[in-house]
Amino acid sequence: QDSIPPFFSSSTTTTTTTATSSSSLEEEEKEKDRPSVASMAVHVGDLSYAGIDTAFPRLNISKDDEFEHVWDLWQVQNTPVASSRPYMVGIGNHEAWYNWTAVTSRFTMPRGGSSSDNATVASTEAAVPPFWWSMDHGLAHWVMLCSEFPLDEGSPQGQWLRRDLAWANAAAAA
Repeated sequence: QDSIPPFFSSSTTTTTTTATSSSSLEEEEKEKDRPSVASMAVHVGDLSYAGIDTAFPRLNISKDDEFEHVWDLWQVQNTPVASSRPYMVGIGNHEAWYNWTAVTSRFTMPRGGSSSDNATVASTEAAVPPFWWSMDHGLAHWVMLCSEFPLDEGSPQGQWLRRDLAWANAAAAA
């Protein structure tokens, strides 16, 4: 894995509201004149916009509803990218509907670390993928945090981040 070039594609907010007004990461790569040979795709939150904030009482739809078929359509649209390289996601506020169920049932992110030593165990035991996680890709140590959870010193996410970065620094120095 050390020989993998550190080229990656990064995206935030990708909308999928109807089949005619959607945009896939593959199309975005072409529009931005980026090669489609990225070794990894990183999507940083606000994945599908499957939730709505408008109520339609006649249809029994509340402003807190989310549409699973929109998630499915979004995944179909991103299949060319997600099936050809690691497709890593972060969580944004638009994934919060129904206790994060749509995103947590569709994506499994790494817990962090890459060996079985005690430092790795300490680093991974508090990781909560897909909300916050880490991994090594090529020569880089990647960390994904979640803006929807506290990051202050005493928070689980903050404690995990400190342990994970200490592990990554120790691993890099070895």
